[in-house]
Amino acid sequence: MTLTDRYLNEKPIGIYSFHAFFGVLFFEPAETQHSDNYYICCLTNGTDRWNFRRHNIRYYHDRPFIYKANSRIYLDEVMRYNI
Repeated sequence: MTLTDRYLNEKPIGIYSFHAFFGVLFFEPAETQHSDNYYICCLTNGTDRWNFRRHNIRYYHDRPFIYKANSRIYLDEVMRYNI
């Protein structure tokens, strides 16, 4: 099963918006893949989702971040959904 098949219909845990209609969705890894070292992320335009990838969490001056679309996204700037 690919990451797209697994996470396409899952509810994301957060979003980081680059623009009003473009951003990155964050997903918790599945129970069988659970790790504190990465998130599953994809790009979105509000209706479609694509480019599902696993992103390792890195740190810069004790601030966790991931690289997505050639950008450094700090996890403390991600808007979390209330689940």
